[in-house]
Amino acid sequence: LVKITLIKGEAGSGKSSVAVKTIQEWSEGKILNGVNLCFFFSVGSDLKIPLQKLIWGGFNGLSGWNDVDYKEAFTHIEDLALQNKVVVVIDGVDEFGLMTQNEVTRAAEASFHPKSEITITTLCAGLLSQKILPGSKILATGRSVGAVNQEIMNNQGEVFMFFTMEERDREEMVKMMVNDPEIQEYLLRTVAAISIRGNHYF
Repeated sequence: LVKITLIKGEAGSGKSSVAVKTIQEWSEGKILNGVNLCFFFSVGSDLKIPLQKLIWGGFNGLSGWNDVDYKEAFTHIEDLALQNKVVVVIDGVDEFGLMTQNEVTRAAEASFHPKSEITITTLCAGLLSQKILPGSKILATGRSVGAVNQEIMNNQGEVFMFFTMEERDREEMVKMMVNDPEIQEYLLRTVAAISIRGNHYF
């Protein structure tokens, strides 16, 4: 994973599958071995919540925490991010609404005052622009990540395009990979089954 990886593609092209698979494989110890924390964000409410709490999303294990606990934990996360030990996955960037330089400015202010209340859109704009948790590795998906890269990130992200594959595309790909007709047939059946079941099977 490069510093900021942006996956662009139409609905159904597999962007969310890659986001989920990344977290799954990290949790199983298969990838990103130097990473201690992996956060996942997708579109949520427009409520404003203190940054030091918002970063935890809906994690229920923190119900007994007070503001000092949240502040201390956030400081530790910032330290880990600076050591490149944090990965943030943001799925469906376009679902968050328009991200502007104003969101980046609010995010930068909140990073100095983690008790500041911000929206999840501001949080994600801050993460993408590295104003919040600088040093984190970012994986973000969406149909409009190219525009976000230009608007708030000064083209610092590396954009990868996903294309929806038609049946003939899959057939050509399998033929390029394997010469044995029996194995080709097996692979085509497997890929077709995955396509029918949906993207969550990656």
